[in-house]
Amino acid sequence: MIVAATSASNEKVRFPGIDVVTETGRRALLDLQDEQPSIESLEGDATGTVENLVEVTDELGTGHKLDAVLRPGTSGTANLLRLKADADSDAGETREISLDFNYTVKADEAAGFAIPEPVIEPNA
Repeated sequence: MIVAATSASNEKVRFPGIDVVTETGRRALLDLQDEQPSIESLEGDATGTVENLVEVTDELGTGHKLDAVLRPGTSGTANLLRLKADADSDAGETREISLDFNYTVKADEAAGFAIPEPVIEPNA
């Protein structure tokens, strides 16, 4: 699955509360012993971080939630970033799950005019 996101060069994009789920949609825990969830840049110069990683329990079960935060690089570029985490609950083994982000940073282009206060001058 690829998630699309767009921002200006002075903005970041946050995907809050991403649930880690099983194939049937129940909450699932990540293996935090072998590898912490992270976001890697595959293409472009945008960067990403995982924030607010928490364990929650509710009617959907017990599992992790996290925020994916994408930060722009060069204006006018397309970027590919990947959120990855270890889903294997056995220490010493890794089974990676991932989610890709197609992140476009809009170019800082002219969009209009900023009108100053008018100056009243004599009509000579």
